[in-house]
Amino acid sequence: MGREYSKQGFILGEVPFGGENVYWDDFDTRLNWNSSGTGTDWTAELSQAQVYNGYGSLHLKTRKTDAQGGDQVYVWRMLAVPPRRRVEVDCVFQFRANQSTQYIWWLFWFSDGGYYKTGYGTMTYAGVRHNCTNGQWQYADGWNSWKDISGAKSLLYNTSWNRVKFSVDLDTGNYLSFRCGTLDVDVTKLTTTKAEYEFAEYLRFEIGISKSPYALFKVWLHG
Repeated sequence: MGREYSKQGFILGEVPFGGENVYWDDFDTRLNWNSSGTGTDWTAELSQAQVYNGYGSLHLKTRKTDAQGGDQVYVWRMLAVPPRRRVEVDCVFQFRANQSTQYIWWLFWFSDGGYYKTGYGTMTYAGVRHNCTNGQWQYADGWNSWKDISGAKSLLYNTSWNRVKFSVDLDTGNYLSFRCGTLDVDVTKLTTTKAEYEFAEYLRFEIGISKSPYALFKVWLHG
């Protein structure tokens, strides 16, 4: 007979997910993500240095030596494709930055697998990123292409915890909602451009950071 497993947690505000939960991670005990970065001394690890809830968080840090413009570090993993192909991100984060421009982003890659069904398939890139210097939020409208979200600017306090939440329809490429703290912006008229793609169906999600030259940038995230 199987044993039931439960873990006590705290609900702060609304319940994070009202529909099907594709993946959940509190970064407490094990890093179940792939990681990559530029340089040789970037960091992607579990940490107890800054914790929002529970026992740990995900710590990302760009390299410290011989810093270059556009240095990046990110974690990513494959997810099960939800039946409705609608996804939502709910993440708490904290960053350390200075006067140089740094970004933190959350990005989905979705291959619809249509090539093996009809001979034509598409790839959708959908996500948001935050400029930690000027406070501007942007949305992905294609591969490596970002546009400002009108009215979405939040100068987040360095070292404070912040919560971002957004959702997108992967079938249509339409954004459904966006919120960060008290900032709640209508993004239903925003969409991302689909690209032709010859591959099987899959869903990838990544979280990453980048920086300008000569500036160390690090961030803690908690699911």
